[in-house]
Amino acid sequence: MKILFISFEYPPYSGGIGEYTFQISSRLQRDHGCQVTVLTSSNHKAEKVVSQFDASQVHQVLRFKEMPLKFTKLPYYLITSIYRFWKTVKTYIDLKPDLIFACDKPSANLAYFLQKIWNINYVVMGHGSEFLQFSNLFATALNHADHVLLNSDLSKHYLTKNFSYPLDKCSVIPLGADEAIYQDRGPNLPQEVEKLRQKFDISKDTTVLLTVGTVSHRKGQDLVINSLPQIISKTGKNVTYIVAGRLRDHKVLKYLKHLGVENNVVCTDFIERETLPALYHLSDIYIQPSRQSEKITELEGFSISTCEALMTDNAVIITESMGIKDVIDHGSTGFIINEDDGKALTKIVSDLIEEPNKIKTIATQGKAMADRDLTWKKTAQDTFSFLEQNYQN
Repeated sequence: MKILFISFEYPPYSGGIGEYTFQISSRLQRDHGCQVTVLTSSNHKAEKVVSQFDASQVHQVLRFKEMPLKFTKLPYYLITSIYRFWKTVKTYIDLKPDLIFACDKPSANLAYFLQKIWNINYVVMGHGSEFLQFSNLFATALNHADHVLLNSDLSKHYLTKNFSYPLDKCSVIPLGADEAIYQDRGPNLPQEVEKLRQKFDISKDTTVLLTVGTVSHRKGQDLVINSLPQIISKTGKNVTYIVAGRLRDHKVLKYLKHLGVENNVVCTDFIERETLPALYHLSDIYIQPSRQSEKITELEGFSISTCEALMTDNAVIITESMGIKDVIDHGSTGFIINEDDGKALTKIVSDLIEEPNKIKTIATQGKAMADRDLTWKKTAQDTFSFLEQNYQN
């Protein structure tokens, strides 16, 4: 089967949508015999890195060029939209794929316009945030899609609620972590963990808390920071909270000195993919306190970083606002708290710090579940099974 993936986010510089698209597209070609091409955005600031990455892939990667607008007075958005539509049409004519995977909202709109011309088959990959606010064009693109593949029941809830989308055209396939990176300890892992410990000046008797993701109100790092004084006071133990991610909202870190925890918080900024396994293994408790409310136009449809943390021996704490709650058994494979429940967070973290064996028990049970159910290998296999059931010819 010839498949064209269209995505406006893709490695080597991308977030969750790009990682999801990369893992499925590459594995469908490498492990399941599909002929895959990815059409995605470029990055003019790192052309050499992007070119090297693309050349190393098992499938073809085509990039939208960055549009120079020095010689035009037309709006950037208009010029870019025209160019991307032209590039997509040209790619479709050249490849003649059997199926298109539209991996985000702009891609779904492009796939819809292609269908108007050639009556193509396309599937939309749904992540959650795009279903929070109704859009006429996006609703039309969804209604003309063959199917929507979703990462969680939470994302399906908002799709069916806000877009009145039929349930028989929805399928939920949970996401995962890269088992090749996070299951394989590697001979150098202990040394890499020790290097990070020394870099961040963390003693071995310290309990390490971790959150990976853009530092913002939605990700909820401030909830952990505000809970630190109570956790430290209650346990009397050394505690360090590592905040790993780009700083989008400076208010999140504003009160460190005021709270007296500036020496207990390490802000790493962006962490390279190669460093993440060691960072997760340095951590004892992984906390993803994401928020979703009426005022927020994004939600945590799943959480790839939580999958990675589970696979690397962390006891994890998440909120009810996250799609990954579907696979967490509270008190057994992790913990689920209500959004913004600082008291519950303080109690769970404090109890774990005071009972180190409980951290190990929860982490072991969570890892067993993740190794079984939350790998990209399984996500790709489930996606291929979907293709076999619906596009056998």
